[in-house]
Amino acid sequence: MKIDEIFSKGASYLISEKGYEDYISGKDVTLGRPVGDDTVVWIAPSAEIDEAIIKTKSGC
Repeated sequence: MKIDEIFSKGASYLISEKGYEDYISGKDVTLGRPVGDDTVVWIAPSAEIDEAIIKTKSGC
């Protein structure tokens, strides 16, 4: 499977609650970690993140 097929329905990554709060309050101009030369941001297909959240909420 090609990378464009894997992410055809979007990509997501998780951030901390504090990171989200800082972003929506205007304390931080980026959502999540700023990306620089030495920073890596791991993403997953949105459906996989959604499924993990659902499983976590249901206690599976």
